[in-house]
Amino acid sequence: VRTAALRALARLLGAEARDLLEPALSDAEPDVRLCAVEQLCGFEGADDLLADVVNREAGEVRRRALIALANRGVVSPTLLTAYTEFLLEGANVTDLSDVAYLDGLGAAARALGQANTPEGLIALTGLVRSVIKRLRRIAIEGIMSYPADERGDALHSLQDTYDMDVLKNVAFGLHEGGDRRALVPLVRTSYECKGRPQLSAQAAVKEYDDTSDLDFLVSC
Repeated sequence: VRTAALRALARLLGAEARDLLEPALSDAEPDVRLCAVEQLCGFEGADDLLADVVNREAGEVRRRALIALANRGVVSPTLLTAYTEFLLEGANVTDLSDVAYLDGLGAAARALGQANTPEGLIALTGLVRSVIKRLRRIAIEGIMSYPADERGDALHSLQDTYDMDVLKNVAFGLHEGGDRRALVPLVRTSYECKGRPQLSAQAAVKEYDDTSDLDFLVSC
């Protein structure tokens, strides 16, 4: 009954129902709290309430609120831990059937990429290891949005990837930053990729004097 009443309030009053929905966020029943969050997700002026939910709730209630904030690109210092945990957990997901969950992970990855925080870089690096191609793409795009001098170590840690799209981003991302560690992924790209990335990598390798330095190559 209470959940039906919350939906009716949101449907009839729209954003004006915000203050009426707020008390339901502290309801003893998880279903009622979840329903209140679901209604507030549709209101642009409810970011502060949703952020409070993220920081005090757990499980599905927290996840719904966090995804709503991610979809709006809302990132703040108080949300960084939640976003980081969400992506690190998501890196282990193998089920492609929960589309809403995958969409949420993608939104969170984009939000963290735009925020350019150290915590975000750690989470995005973990997500690049996902077995789900879509998540790997979004995560590497997020890493590449960081300044070249900040993303170097993260990219270098991914040079053993089997994903050719990730590999070429690692190679050219390090190369653009003048990082000598780009050599090994560039060599791999020149052999393992096709088309323009392969040709670009072959040209880039010629700029390095380290190709005959065995100690340097081993250290990479």
